[in-house]
Amino acid sequence: MKFTSTSLLLLVLAINMPSIQGFLEANYTHFKCKCIQETSAFVPLQQIQQLQIFPAGSGCPNVEIVIWKKNRTTVCLKYGSKFFQRILKMSRRINQSEE
Repeated sequence: MKFTSTSLLLLVLAINMPSIQGFLEANYTHFKCKCIQETSAFVPLQQIQQLQIFPAGSGCPNVEIVIWKKNRTTVCLKYGSKFFQRILKMSRRINQSEE
């Protein structure tokens, strides 16, 4: 009985320590959505440096399309936007021509 109450007390104290809470929160940030606001606006292809697609997961229920522009800004596209569908079509054509 004494052992369980002591271990329970230590566990409660350890959970309430700020350094442990910060550690847990820092590890949990990986599971958040990257895009706060999405757009369907056209981005000129000359300005695009990198495009990355993040699938929906346990932390973020949305498929996220992030474009990194050459001026070091990011743009999040809506998954169903016409611009993204054009980019997908172009990349499929390029991949088929390379094979």
